[in-house]
This record gives sequence, structure tokens and C-alpha cells, in this order.
Amino acid sequence: SIGHVVLYQPRVEIREIMRCQLEALGNHVNVVNTLSELLQSDNQSKGKPAFYCIIDIEYIKESEREALLQHLHEHPDYIKQWVFIIGINEKNTEISNRLDQEKAIILIKPISQIKLQRLLNEPEEDIKPAPDLSDMPQKSRGKILLVEDNRVNQAVGKGLLKRVKFDVVIANDGIEAIEIFQQENFDLIFMDVNMPQMGGIESCQKIKQLMQQDKYPSIPIIALTANAMQGATEMYIEKGMDDYLAKPIDIEKLKEMLNRWIKPN
Repeated sequence: SIGHVVLYQPRVEIREIMRCQLEALGNHVNVVNTLSELLQSDNQSKGKPAFYCIIDIEYIKESEREALLQHLHEHPDYIKQWVFIIGINEKNTEISNRLDQEKAIILIKPISQIKLQRLLNEPEEDIKPAPDLSDMPQKSRGKILLVEDNRVNQAVGKGLLKRVKFDVVIANDGIEAIEIFQQENFDLIFMDVNMPQMGGIESCQKIKQLMQQDKYPSIPIIALTANAMQGATEMYIEKGMDDYLAKPIDIEKLKEMLNRWIKPN
């Protein structure tokens, strides 16, 4: 482990996967959300142990790129190593040549955990799967059924729930959720609203019908949707859900939701 990594990745889904991958390699990861926050983090690193700064530059505006490169040129010593992620179409372009001049490391997309492992000089045998952190010793707080058809959202959701010490089972659609609910016991269900085969609302209503039978426990079902709108919570409760969580999932709001609906063991 190298200890401390600053990560700037504007795309939330990719950011969460990369953060989980870096943490699985034993690093403390400081995620920054804006360029100004990144540069502030850089300035605050004076006098502290050196660390890597990993930046996905593909989604940074041209003007902000220029400010970042200027900052890197004027303050080269705050960071142990600057690492820039670029798209394959930016290889051998002006931006990659300038990064070479500043002695920055360039990673070409797609970014895998093997690439990160090689970057951070970790022994091959020390690589742990990510974002699934189930092999790390921790006491489970409960078991969650995550109903989500999108593979990236599955990985992000599972990684976040593992961070807060919950076991996770994935259902790929509403029909599969009903089948799994009848086979295993859960403390809570996170249900994506828009899915093929059977959507979240219909699946929720069918599971609620099953809960009326004595053989199945009554547990909360939380709606997940990227279509955030005023009155969304009330609308989904009307349709049978117990609560609502907006996507992309914010870790603090996720913790608040779990604490609200799941009592400590």
C-alpha cells in the first residue's frame, strides 16, 4: 500500500468503482468532486506524506485543463506522482505530450484493477477483488437485496453497501427479485424503478402481497431512481414503496436511509 491517494473522476459510477478498487489495494482514498477542491487538497498536502493524485482528464473542460497543467508546472513537489487518465483518442496528442513533459504518468482507458496495481507497485498476489470486499474481516450489519438491471450500478451499489458492512444479494430485474425474496431472508430491499421484464413498482407490489402471508417477513422496500423530482417520496410510497433514494447514490444519504429502516443487531 502507498497510503494516501487523491482521486478526481467526474463520472460518479466510474469514481465509485475506482475508489473501491484503490481501497481494496490498501489505500486511503480522498475523493474530490471539483477542480478547485482538487487544487485545495493539493495545497493542503504540504508537510504531509507524499501521495499519488489520479485524475481523469477526459471530462475536464479545456480551460480547466490549462489551469491544472499550469498548477502542475508551478507546484511540482506537493504530490509524489501525478497520474492522468486519458481516452485512447488522446494518445500522442498535445495534451499527452505536455503531461509527458511534466513527468506525469499517463494511463490509457479502460482502467482495470491490474493497471492500478501495477501503477501502485503492489505485489500481484496481494490483489483483492473489487468492488466486492467480502473477503475483508468485518461483522455484517445485515443482508440487503439490491434489485438493479444495470451492471455498473450493481457494482457501485454493492461496493457502497459493503463499505457500510452489509451483505448484498443482486437481483437483475423485478421477476428475479420476487423469486429471491421467497428463498432468502433480508433486512431491506433496494428496488430500481425502471427495469426490463418487470419494473420496480410492480415487483414491489407483488412482494408486499407475499409479505401479508405469515411465512414471509415484512421488510422495507426502498425505491431507487435517477429521476429525482419534488414529491418523489410521497409518490413512491403511494405506489407501495416505503421510502425513496435518488441515484447516483450518496454514501451519507445511504447511511441515513439504512439507519432509519434497520435497527442495530
